[in-house]
Amino acid sequence: MVTRRLQTKAKHHCLPPHLPITAMEIFQQNLKSVDEVENLDGLSGKRRAIWFREASMIGFLISPPVRRQRTSEP
Repeated sequence: MVTRRLQTKAKHHCLPPHLPITAMEIFQQNLKSVDEVENLDGLSGKRRAIWFREASMIGFLISPPVRRQRTSEP
């Protein structure tokens, strides 16, 4: 009952339409943002680190997972 009510309520409060952008485009924009943060002048080291972290977080989250590969033991 509660689930059905929440689903019905969610249909009436729609999210804005999604932007047609690929993960690669987001990743490229992210790398550009990271470069811009590195080139900013007049920021303290702490502020620059915070902005760098924020700029790189999205790129990290959308990147494909890196898996360790097993090496065969002789």
